[in-house]
Amino acid sequence: MLVLYDTTGQYGSLGELYAVQAGNLAPHFGAWEAVPVTKYTSGSAGKHQLTIYIGSTYDEPLPADFLADVAAGTPVLWLGANLWQLIRKYPGIGFSTAMIDDAAPAEIHYRGVALTRNPAAGGMVRATPAQGVYARTLAEAGLPGGATAPWAQRVGALTFVAEVPFPYADFDDRYRAFADLLFDLLAPQTQERHRALVRIEDVGPHSDPAQLRAISDYLQSRNVPFAVAVFPVYEDPKGVYSGGVPIRRTLSESPQVVAALQDMSAHGGTLIMHGCTHGFADAPNPYGVSAEDYEFYRAHVDPQGDVALDGPIPGDSQEWALAGWRRPARSGARRP
Repeated sequence: MLVLYDTTGQYGSLGELYAVQAGNLAPHFGAWEAVPVTKYTSGSAGKHQLTIYIGSTYDEPLPADFLADVAAGTPVLWLGANLWQLIRKYPGIGFSTAMIDDAAPAEIHYRGVALTRNPAAGGMVRATPAQGVYARTLAEAGLPGGATAPWAQRVGALTFVAEVPFPYADFDDRYRAFADLLFDLLAPQTQERHRALVRIEDVGPHSDPAQLRAISDYLQSRNVPFAVAVFPVYEDPKGVYSGGVPIRRTLSESPQVVAALQDMSAHGGTLIMHGCTHGFADAPNPYGVSAEDYEFYRAHVDPQGDVALDGPIPGDSQEWALAGWRRPARSGARRP
């Protein structure tokens, strides 16, 4: 899979992030690579089973070679903006018009399922198939007032999605329709399966053992394996939740929690080490309470009461992370 992304404009930096989000789904099907669309070279799309173009910048300058390869029938999944550039250069491509529609859909209908869409994601691109051209509508957007419009359409080898489906994605979001479209394009014979990873998050000495047992009993009754992210030391040094009384509690001081964790482990749960205190050193990051603080990123609360991200913790860097992988293994030990 080849992923092409935008890089220009005020929010050009988002393009690569969207490319990674698309690429995260690629291992289902094989290898992938991401390239800025401005660096596209003739014939590159034809060397891949599918090319995804992520149109996140309005009027990104698209190379003539890329447009020519799309017009020639190379399988392409086009997300969001700039379809109008293809239509202008190749009016016989199958779409007659494409333009921004500011009406923000709140729902996407795909294969009989209504998926959510945060209206904060804004409008979408309305693309109209040319007269006499067969266009298959794969998904529809529910517009304000009850009207609908195509959200995903296919004309020949070109599949067009009316937006970049990554911003404001949620668990029941239209992102799921995008992920499913990849199976149609890359592995259409795949048998349908519904699986999920269940992870019980931020369990520590402060957790309610009765609640943990109830979760364990329910998941076991449904024969669902699960993971439990556990940290062994709970700290609230300013007593945020104890009337100003500092708290530090370990698992060894919480035998009922330990018993509940043992019960979870015996009933299909896998315990995962989730840090030591689920916080950073002795400093608020941003609150100073275990399970509410970041471990590997610095943050603070701004005057508006919102969490602002500051950057990596001291000592963290790409060089530091890579150094750990480059160190020679100890005698008799294997590299991770």
